[in-house]
Amino acid sequence: MATHGHGTTMSGASTGSIGQILSIGLPDQKVDDLDVTTMASTNKWREFIPGLKDAGSMTLQLLYEKANYNKVQGALGSTPEVWTITLPDGSTFACTGYINANGGDSPHEDKITQSVTLKLSGQPTFTPAA
Repeated sequence: MATHGHGTTMSGASTGSIGQILSIGLPDQKVDDLDVTTMASTNKWREFIPGLKDAGSMTLQLLYEKANYNKVQGALGSTPEVWTITLPDGSTFACTGYINANGGDSPHEDKITQSVTLKLSGQPTFTPAA
């Protein structure tokens, strides 16, 4: 069954809520490829094994609010903290990370938005709703 995003919240353990969320881009997790090709590799084909996992980054789009913009700017590049996304069905996605980018957009005939990027560190956890 599909779930809509309305009602999703996000906050940092020390930063707290950082504004009114328009959208959250969940991270693109990946694994690096390690080249283990040797002179003995069969028929000159490269060989690979999986390397370390990278939790990736996630970007949030927020409504611009001066107080929240200043809060994010103050947290830019600070110590990593636990960030928790709570979905409308009660599921949670928790990860450790830090804000590494803060920007925005001020279109001619639309709302002013703020974009915040979190670089994740370590293993994120997903807890499904009960």
